[in-house]
Amino acid sequence: MTDRSKKVHGALFLTFLITFALQTTVPLFPNGSLTGAVDSNQPVELSVENVINGSYTNYINTLCIERLGFKAHLARTHNQINYSLFNYVRPTNSNLINGIEGWLYEGYYLYDKIKPNWMTDSDIQSFATDFKQIQDYFHSRQAEIFIIIAPTKISVYPEYTPTHFQTRFEKNKPHLDYPKLAPVLTANNINLIDGVKWFSQRKEENPDYLLFSRAGTHWGEFAAFEFLQYAIQQINTSPYVELADLEASGKTTQLSRGYDNDIAIMLNILDQNAPKDMMPYPTLIKHDLDSTQSPKTKIFGDSFSWIFNRYLVESNILPSLDMQYSNVCDIEYRNGSETRTPIKPLDLDQLAQPGQLVLIVYNEAFVHNRFTGFIDKALQQIQTPSDKN
Repeated sequence: MTDRSKKVHGALFLTFLITFALQTTVPLFPNGSLTGAVDSNQPVELSVENVINGSYTNYINTLCIERLGFKAHLARTHNQINYSLFNYVRPTNSNLINGIEGWLYEGYYLYDKIKPNWMTDSDIQSFATDFKQIQDYFHSRQAEIFIIIAPTKISVYPEYTPTHFQTRFEKNKPHLDYPKLAPVLTANNINLIDGVKWFSQRKEENPDYLLFSRAGTHWGEFAAFEFLQYAIQQINTSPYVELADLEASGKTTQLSRGYDNDIAIMLNILDQNAPKDMMPYPTLIKHDLDSTQSPKTKIFGDSFSWIFNRYLVESNILPSLDMQYSNVCDIEYRNGSETRTPIKPLDLDQLAQPGQLVLIVYNEAFVHNRFTGFIDKALQQIQTPSDKN
C-alpha cells in the first residue's frame, strides 16, 4: 500500500469515527428500520447467561439501530453490493438468489436440488409401508388421510435460475427424493395428491398467467386456487369425507402482492424496484354451510399450506381449520383470524374419528423429514396391546 493510499484510508477511517461520534449526539442521518427485520428494543440485563444465549448481543445490536440511523443504510448498501455484483442477498438464514430476467429464488430450495438424495431406496419403501399402515388405520375407523406434495418454484420454473445451477440440476436429477418417492407411494395405493405433477402439467398447458411470480417463493394465488380445486376433487373420491367445491365468481388481475411478492420484501436493498408481474386473484364464492356439513379437518404442514388454511375457511367450506405448522406451533383458523398455541401431543384416536380428514402437506424439498415425525408418532400409537407391553 502506497503512502498516498494509507493517507486516504486513514482519512476515511477518521471521518467514519467522527461521524459515528456526532451521530450519537447530533444525528446526521435519520433513524431507519431494516424493513421489518428488527423488533422494538427491550432492555436486557447484562449477565453471563444473557451474553451466552445471545440476548444481550441482540439488545446491543437493536440499540445501535435505534441510536445510529445510518446502520440501516449500511445494511442495505451491503445487500445491494452483493445483489448487484454477485446476484444474491442474505438477509435471513437462506440466500436470496437473483436469477435470469429478474426471477428471484430462495437459496435453500436451489441448493436442495443439487444435493445428493437424503432417502435411500429402503427409506422410501419403509416410508410407503409405514404410511399405508396409518392410512389403513384411518379407513378402519371411517376417517381419511391424504399426503399432498407441493412443488417448489425451482421445479416449475428451473429455466430462470442462474445457468450454473441449471447444469447441476440436470446432473443431479436421478438423485432427488421426490421423483423416486412419488411412484412408490402410488404403487402402494397411498392417497397422494401430487402437486409437483399437477403444476408441471398445468405449465405445459400454457396458461395465460404465471404459476409463480418472479418476486414470490410460494405458488401464485390463482394457481393455488386451481390446484386446490383439483385437490378437493381427489379428496372427494373417498367414501368417508366430502368437501364442497371451491368456486370463484371471477378473477381480478393486478400487480403481484402478498405471497406473490414475499422474496422482494425480504431483499432489503437500496433499489426497492423489485420485479412485479401482473397476477390473477380469484374472487371466492362463500358457501352457506354449517359445521355439520363439513368434515373436521387437521393439517400437518409447512408454509406451502397457507392456501388450504385461507381458501377453505374464507369460502366457508370449513368453518374452522386446525394446523400444526412444522414443529413450531398449532394454529386455528376461524373467522378471518388465527390463534397460535404450543404444539399439542399427537392423539391419533382423536384424529381418526369417523368422518374426519387429515392432510399431510409438505413441499417436495422436505419429504425426507418424514413429515415432522408424524409417521413415527402415529405408528407408535397404532401398535397392538401386545406390542406395547
